[in-house]
Order: sequence, then structure tokens, then C-alpha cells
Amino acid sequence: MTGIGLGVLALPSVASAAEPAPAPAATPAPEAAVRAERVRRKRGRLFSLETNAVVTRELIPTTFLGFDAALAFGNDTFALRAGGALLGAASFRLAANEVSNVLAYGLLDACAGKKTREHRIRMCIGGELGGWKHYWSGYGQGDTENSQHVAGTLKGDYRYAFTRNFGLLLGVGMSVPAVGPQFRGRDNFGRTTPVLVPGPIAGTLRIGGTFGFG
Repeated sequence: MTGIGLGVLALPSVASAAEPAPAPAATPAPEAAVRAERVRRKRGRLFSLETNAVVTRELIPTTFLGFDAALAFGNDTFALRAGGALLGAASFRLAANEVSNVLAYGLLDACAGKKTREHRIRMCIGGELGGWKHYWSGYGQGDTENSQHVAGTLKGDYRYAFTRNFGLLLGVGMSVPAVGPQFRGRDNFGRTTPVLVPGPIAGTLRIGGTFGFG
């Protein structure tokens, strides 16, 4: 009888030992870790202003000088650029005429890049849409004062980031005009010169900077 009594008394202890221990309550992530994760995600984004001094050759017999500016948004792996450019070329002789040119266009690029620490290399494919203004002088006259500009582009650039929001930008590119200036002059007797058409491929050099936001 004594053994039976001891067994009955021991049953609650055995049952409680057999029950699994309750899982510890989940502790919330520390506020510092949450903040660090937000900062990491934010730094992966890209929203910046890119400005460049531009030199372009082979569109016409003189060199274009000017600048472009674009907003880039996305990240360092893939981004879109949207902006515009304004370029001017010194005058050149066309029979009895002197003609100088101004070119303005909007641009849109899709870019893929690779970033390592402060360095980034990027390739972009895109297009340009705009127009030319022709300024004539001399004894004769020109046949047109405005021309359209449509071109496809391929660009590559390198950025060195001095800080998170500021960097140096060096780039090269080429454009293939689909619609370009086609104009000719007339001498003082009204005789026309051959039509001037743009070169098949124009080369471009760029140097500028990037200015990030956020």
C-alpha cells in the first residue's frame, strides 16, 4: 500500500516533466538593427543629377561644344537617364556662305552598371530627339534655317565617387543619326551647292559630375 501511495504522489511530477517547455517569447529586433537595414536599402537606390561638358565630332565639318544634363534614377546595377543637351558649332564655309549651327535635343537612356567600392562602370543605350538651327552669313543664302535631329546612341562611362552624393564622371559615346541636317547654300547667282548631310557616326567625349539626392 505504501508503494502504491508513493506512485500516486509521483504521477503529477512525472506528467509535468513530460510536458514540453513553452517556447520563449520572440523578442523584437533591436531598433538600431532596423534603422541600419533601412539605411542599407536606401543607399542601394540611385537618384542623381548628372551634368557633362560635351565634345562631338563628325556630325558636320566642325566640332560641337556644349553640355548635357540628365536625371538618373534606379540603382547602380540598372538605371534610366532622362535629360537634354545644348551644343554649338563654329561656322564653316559652304560655297559663298558661312553657316554656324546650334543643336538641341532631349535624351533617354537605359543603363546597366557594375559598382565596386568608389568605382562604377556603366553602359547605356538610348536615343536623342531634337532639332538644329542654322545661321547663315555671306554673299549667298541658305535653303533652310531649321532641321530635325533623331539619333540612336551607345555610351559608356566611369564614375569615381568622392562622397556618397558627389562623383567625377568620364564618358565616351557614339550616335548614329537617323534624321539629321540636310541643307545646302546658294551663291550670289542663286546656284545651289551639294546637299550637306551628317556623318554616318558621330563620336562624343564627356567630362562632368554626379550629384546625388537623399
